[in-house]
Amino acid sequence: MIFLLLPLVSFSQNCNFNYYNKKGGHYLFSTFYQDDMRTPRDGVCEISENGKIYEKRVFKKGLLVEEELNFFNQYQSEQKRVRTKMNHNPILGNELGTLEEWNEKEILVNHWRFYIDKDKRRRSIITEYHHNGPLRFRKEYAFIKLSEIDSFHLKEHPPHTVDAFGYTGLIIPYGKHEEFDEKGNLIREENYNTLSFYRQDAIHLLDGAIREFHSNGKLKSMGTYKEGNLNSAWISYHYNGQVHEKGTYRHNLKAGNWEVYNDKGRLIQLSIHDENAINPFAPIQETTWNDAGIKLEEKYIDKENRRILTKWNENGKTLRNAIYSNGTQSNWNNQNYLLFEKLYYDNLQLKSILNNLPNADTNFVSYFQNGQMEQYRHGYWKETTRYDQYKKWNSSGILLSEHTSTNRPKEVYQLAIQYYNSGGIKLKVEINNNLKIDENYSSTGILSSKKEYLDNRLHGKLVEIDTINRFLTTGYYDKGIRNGEWRIQNSNGTIIYAKKYKFGCTDNKNELISWDKFSSKEQKEFRLNANAQIPQSTSFKSWEEMLLKRDSIAYWIGMAQKALEKEDQTFELEKVETPELIFQLPQVYYIGLERRDTSNARVKSLLHIMDSLNWKLDELKLENGIYQGEIKLKDYLTYYLIQKYLGEHASFFYQKLEGNQRYRGIEIGFPQRNEPSLAITEMKECYARISYSENGQNAQLIVYSDGQLEFENRYYTWKEWNKLVENAPRYPKMFRD
Repeated sequence: MIFLLLPLVSFSQNCNFNYYNKKGGHYLFSTFYQDDMRTPRDGVCEISENGKIYEKRVFKKGLLVEEELNFFNQYQSEQKRVRTKMNHNPILGNELGTLEEWNEKEILVNHWRFYIDKDKRRRSIITEYHHNGPLRFRKEYAFIKLSEIDSFHLKEHPPHTVDAFGYTGLIIPYGKHEEFDEKGNLIREENYNTLSFYRQDAIHLLDGAIREFHSNGKLKSMGTYKEGNLNSAWISYHYNGQVHEKGTYRHNLKAGNWEVYNDKGRLIQLSIHDENAINPFAPIQETTWNDAGIKLEEKYIDKENRRILTKWNENGKTLRNAIYSNGTQSNWNNQNYLLFEKLYYDNLQLKSILNNLPNADTNFVSYFQNGQMEQYRHGYWKETTRYDQYKKWNSSGILLSEHTSTNRPKEVYQLAIQYYNSGGIKLKVEINNNLKIDENYSSTGILSSKKEYLDNRLHGKLVEIDTINRFLTTGYYDKGIRNGEWRIQNSNGTIIYAKKYKFGCTDNKNELISWDKFSSKEQKEFRLNANAQIPQSTSFKSWEEMLLKRDSIAYWIGMAQKALEKEDQTFELEKVETPELIFQLPQVYYIGLERRDTSNARVKSLLHIMDSLNWKLDELKLENGIYQGEIKLKDYLTYYLIQKYLGEHASFFYQKLEGNQRYRGIEIGFPQRNEPSLAITEMKECYARISYSENGQNAQLIVYSDGQLEFENRYYTWKEWNKLVENAPRYPKMFRD
């Protein structure tokens, strides 16, 4: 008798439950297996301690029929977490089971009910509660069988995700969905009346009526979806029950008339939509009123496919009239399509008129509130010539600036003048094709500078007057470089400086600063900085050629730094050198290297290269099958030259870089970004161009072989540059010096 009863008895077991040892898409309907993935779980799987059950699951032929999960508080008192009861035998009824979940405060937060509907489909109703107990959501879902999936989507449902009843892991909204606020009031109601047999967002599955409610229980909005699209009349309400907006959707687009009302029932906006318009998402006509019924704005598309926009103030007086050329109603304020615009101040005084309509005699005019003209702009074409004129005044009627231009094919002429508030000329710029003349005047009307340019570089005569000490500087340029006689005269007309240049070269050879004028310490410092300015990948025919180029850069770096010191611009130069080459040669490739065994072709090739360069493989060490050591270098050596000289051996040689900067991806130490830096960008016999940076500001300098330094095109004085740098934003110090 005892043996007959044994199969019916369930034994508790302290077992480990592996969620992934299953077949099926939904946890509660999957078949669970032992670790061999062949034997279905049966009986009780329990995790407990001292008589307290933490987890308990009961399986029957691999199916979960009961589940108990518990919390234990600080007093080790048991609190319910999850309770599940499942019935997998439809013969016993349509109810398949329930799952309930509680939070640590013993408040029910989720209730799942599973059942078979009248169409013999597995369904679920999920009820979720707020943290304080009231209902939050109630949602209905349907399970989809593998037999209902089309061939295209079958790949999304591999065999291990299909349960013993033929259902996949695809569960879709189907039925009514309700949402409630924290007080339990219904705030949203949706319907999903169409089954979907592939995964998609819930918004695309909406089918049927949808309603939203205010917190006071009154209807907020309602409409109808058809297969995910709004396709019905739509109406929304204010909190007090008055209609807010109403209209019709067709295929998710607003169609026909849409009306907006305030909370007192007055119409405040009327829009007309056309689903066949160029832009079906925006109205083709719209009128807005204020609460008093006064029209504030009207926009529509006329018969010529132009956008017409008019705005009024609260008293019904016109503030703006505008015409746009493009009638796509995509952006009613797109200035690129503006043909005509008239604006008024709030006091109805005319503010501006813009007129780009054909045959307009004035393109733009604006006024101050006192009626004084502020700006005037007019441009027109005459055959192939474009004429433009612009003027600007202050509120007192004094002309501040004017600009005229004439543009013909291959011919450009421009004249721009700025004035002081007193009426005197401040700046005059004249451009004739690639020639330009700049004139600056003091407030007393005295010419302070005159510059001539060719292709945006100083060319021709220069005149500058120092407004403080009244020194007069005159000189000549050729494409940005000094060329001709240079003089500086004091206020009495006495010449205190005179020199002649020929394309940057001074006629007085005694004034030239040669390389040997620098001390040996300075020469080394300049060379180390020049090293940093030679790209590692630059090709050179020989080491000597590279060093010659480096020394030329070093000379101009020295010239630039000495000239900058005279302007109180001092800073530490970036430096880098390669005193040694480090090598790591695999013994398997270089067998016999320590004996200089030339029977090995690689050894013979390497030794030949070493001898030709007069390099010594001193203190050769063999560690872990690698020949290691260093080669002392006479001077800087780039990565390109290492590749060039060492060929097939180059991959085993590395530069040992030393210096005061982060260089070529190797961090050696990096100065603060606010520190000045310079780089040589062009070198000639008698001058060099320099890129100069300080505190994020950049400028181009020219240094001459006689030590003269200036900003290219004399764009700044040093006083102006220092002010610019001082007011520039500071960068954080990212690396330590």
